[in-house]
Amino acid sequence: MITIRECAEVLCDDCDDGCWVDGEGGIPHWASLAEAIAYLTDTGWTLPPAGRAGGPVVCPACTARRICADQGHTWLPPAACRCQGRLPAHRQHGCRAWRDCAMCGYFEEITNHENTEMTERMEG
Repeated sequence: MITIRECAEVLCDDCDDGCWVDGEGGIPHWASLAEAIAYLTDTGWTLPPAGRAGGPVVCPACTARRICADQGHTWLPPAACRCQGRLPAHRQHGCRAWRDCAMCGYFEEITNHENTEMTERMEG
């Protein structure tokens, strides 16, 4: 027997990824659009306003990246390197520090000078 069933499936408009959480893989399917929208709303997806078709459907990770691109990163306090010069490049050029964005997870290396200035601003 062959049965044809209609269902709703979702892919992010930015990264073209499905919306499984916890690495389940594949593309989830729902029996109705209402079920899909309820799931997406509960798990932090950005959806077009109600009644407005054709707007972006964006996963939580891409939503965070969009917010950071628009408003700037939300930096956590810098984390200093703890190698104490044991790495060859750090012996030659000094240790660095890193900072992470609390919103999107982006991170960047910062120099000792930037780290000192940032720490002074945070403490001052």
